[in-house]
Amino acid sequence: MESKSTKDKKFDSIYRAYKDSIFKVAMHYAKCEDLANEITQKTFFQLYIYFENVNLDTQTSHTNKV
Repeated sequence: MESKSTKDKKFDSIYRAYKDSIFKVAMHYAKCEDLANEITQKTFFQLYIYFENVNLDTQTSHTNKV
């Protein structure tokens, strides 16, 4: 089991790498900056909640296709 700081560092790395892309997609569909920000925030909140259940090895190969 990883320490909290290690998990937080991994989460922060993913957040920095994908926040702009997620916001752009949310903005495309929502067409409202406030709503796009809320969608982005909720997306990362859900990731944070279930972060221990995410297999980063398989997710990385999937996100490379996007």
